[in-house]
Amino acid sequence: MSEIAAKAPVKPARRRLLVSRLVPYLLLQALILVVTILGLRLLQPSDPDDFALSEFALREDGMARPVTLPHFTSSRYSLTDPPLYTGAFALNRGDMASGWSVFLPRFSNAVEVAVNGVVILDSRRDANANRPDRNTPQIGSIPSSLLREGANEITVRLLVWGPLKGFLDTVYVGPDTELRPAYETRTLLFVTLPVVFSAWQAILAVILAIMWLMRRREPVYGVLAVAMVLGVVQAFAPPPVPPPSTHSGSPRCCLRPHRSRAAWSSSSACCSSVGAGRATVCCCSRRGSSCSVSG
Repeated sequence: MSEIAAKAPVKPARRRLLVSRLVPYLLLQALILVVTILGLRLLQPSDPDDFALSEFALREDGMARPVTLPHFTSSRYSLTDPPLYTGAFALNRGDMASGWSVFLPRFSNAVEVAVNGVVILDSRRDANANRPDRNTPQIGSIPSSLLREGANEITVRLLVWGPLKGFLDTVYVGPDTELRPAYETRTLLFVTLPVVFSAWQAILAVILAIMWLMRRREPVYGVLAVAMVLGVVQAFAPPPVPPPSTHSGSPRCCLRPHRSRAAWSSSSACCSSVGAGRATVCCCSRRGSSCSVSG
């Protein structure tokens, strides 16, 4: 009888212990949820809508039609005839003195941006910008010599090689001082922070591997360590190399930086020549070796 009476208070004691541990855990989870929501609201990138360009004319599969960005392409592979978005933006005489840029928040897989027929940005030169698992932003400065008062043409060639469909977000064209903060915020969120988290993941993988070596009978630590290693490899592994462009047609123009001697660029089939303190605009053709230079 005395043994039964002694065991009776055990269950209430266990319940109190369980409640004392469960309540702080639930409060901690609620705190994490509140901090996450506040962080997402505070760190949410705000793009400059005053300089947004969303109305474009799309040429895809031999057909032209008006589209509104953001826009998904109809094909998962379009290298022979990549979709071409053509739009326009206006420029006043007073704005020509300030430096202007083109800002692309998101796209897939790669873009080639031209202003008034001259290529100013090619994301294929940055391997990390073509990763389909990241929203890597891109920004390109527009030389003042390419801009003219009134209407200016902008074209975006979207290169898609799968496995996802091509995607192009709203394009922003305006003063660099207005676009640069949005670009830096997106770079912090979608480029820098994933690298930091991957570094923490690598440290955690080492800790779990050490725990598994100390406790060989508990394989869960080894499995978690392998999973962490795979995540780190996926984050730092180089993305698939974009296939070489196969589209051809009229001579292409692009802006080349200062060089000391003439040289061909195998990546964009453009050339550069001597530019005494200035950039050079080159129009070259893949089918010929001639190059007309201006600038």
